[in-house]
Amino acid sequence: MLMGVVGWDIGALLGGMDALISKIIYILVGLSAILLLVTHKKDCRYCSEGSSSIPSSGMGSSSMPR
Repeated sequence: MLMGVVGWDIGALLGGMDALISKIIYILVGLSAILLLVTHKKDCRYCSEGSSSIPSSGMGSSSMPR
């Protein structure tokens, strides 16, 4: 995202793709994505209600939990 918005290549700043710190960061991001996929249905209010439809009110509406 930073590369597209402001032209920052964080991977290059951390020593490139082969640097140990870059590999650790990529592994942590990947693991967090897998964790989110596995636990999403349990944590999601709409998924746990059994509703297969997305609320029509949209994001930021008063029906969303705060």
